[in-house]
Amino acid sequence: MSIVAETDPTETARPSNDHVRELLIDISNIARGDARTGIQRVVRATVLAIQGLAIDGISVRLVAANRTTPYRYLPSDWLNRSGAGRSLKLDEREAVEPGEGDIFLGLDFTSSILPHHERQIARWREHGVSVNLVLYDMLPMTHGQWFTHRIRRNFRRWAKLAERRADRVIAISRSVADEFDSWQRRLRIRKGRKVPAVTMQLGCDIAASLPSRGLPSNATELLDWMARRPTVLMVGTVEPRKGHGQAIAAFQHIWANDPNAPQLLVIGRPGWQTSALQRAMRQLGRDEARFRWVDGASDEFLQGLYEASAGLLVASEGEGFGLPIVEALAHGRPVLARELPVFRELARPGVSFFDAATPRDLGQAISAWLVAQQASEFRVVPGPLPTWHEAAVGLVELIVPGCLAQRAPLTAIPVPLKTVAPAAVGRGIPGARVAGRSARG
Repeated sequence: MSIVAETDPTETARPSNDHVRELLIDISNIARGDARTGIQRVVRATVLAIQGLAIDGISVRLVAANRTTPYRYLPSDWLNRSGAGRSLKLDEREAVEPGEGDIFLGLDFTSSILPHHERQIARWREHGVSVNLVLYDMLPMTHGQWFTHRIRRNFRRWAKLAERRADRVIAISRSVADEFDSWQRRLRIRKGRKVPAVTMQLGCDIAASLPSRGLPSNATELLDWMARRPTVLMVGTVEPRKGHGQAIAAFQHIWANDPNAPQLLVIGRPGWQTSALQRAMRQLGRDEARFRWVDGASDEFLQGLYEASAGLLVASEGEGFGLPIVEALAHGRPVLARELPVFRELARPGVSFFDAATPRDLGQAISAWLVAQQASEFRVVPGPLPTWHEAAVGLVELIVPGCLAQRAPLTAIPVPLKTVAPAAVGRGIPGARVAGRSARG
């Protein structure tokens, strides 16, 4: 898998005095409120893991800004404070004034905030601060139709700032890094300057991401419903690119032809530009006993739903990574994902791919995939998966090489389940190709 952190020729500046270097981690969005979606999980898990590392000669500091207030320091336990965002008064906090050798890590994606402080970032770089910006995807550039005008505008501003001011852009997948490189080649507004686009890996252990807790009042009833027959999960915000419409239509095709067909459970909060789809989903939940939509599952409950499911369907037409894929694998569940380059980076035993232009084609692929999983009781052993600790180690080594005494080995998430012969996974799926034992994440 090409999500392992790469070395980069750009070295972080070394201070010329005894100044204690600071690693400034930007959490501007999550500091105000946690939407509990994919990016927020990455931010929480990475911050907690980095804070747990012994980094030689570097103090880890959390920072945040808003559109009008430049960067300020936050307490180190800010993410552990319930409801802290309601009391966030940045203008009353200590201003960030970094020095030579300090490192700024734009971990939170702040396209609506960071461009307002380009002068501050430029001044930091002039004083020897290394600027590192994490890039989660290029979708507002490559698939603008899925986003609002404001999101597209803010992203363009962020990307141009990154091209002008960043020492490196850290993408969460090789596909995203390649897309950023392609954009830079097309832009050609600063000849002679090309920002290195490198990659970081992501973890799969939800328990290490400061997970939300609590079970809904109908948790037992929902799990009993899942136990009646194989239930396929879809995990992710309901927004245009996620493929919910095609997936639901595919299941309706399956249900029309098979009274014993599997069930579909959608886990995800309502997103933008999908009002009609959301209404249709709520109506389907009333009319079809084999469909449910849970629009607010805690992380604790999500882990139970992974365990109770027959597998994960990822029908998204565009992603920066695909965190639910590795999370489902960590729970020993098979995955059927759309044939996309970014998902191919996650190819390993237990992951199958589909090409389906129509709901009927997807329905056939889902049915064949589930038949292939029955012999193994819908269990897979994907091999070692990276933890958030390992991901943090790789990220720190990337931006401040040599600061850790010893790099931890890749930590396998134990999945004490039956082994599934990779050749059996996805057998008979039209247009599918299955990751074999030689595949690596």
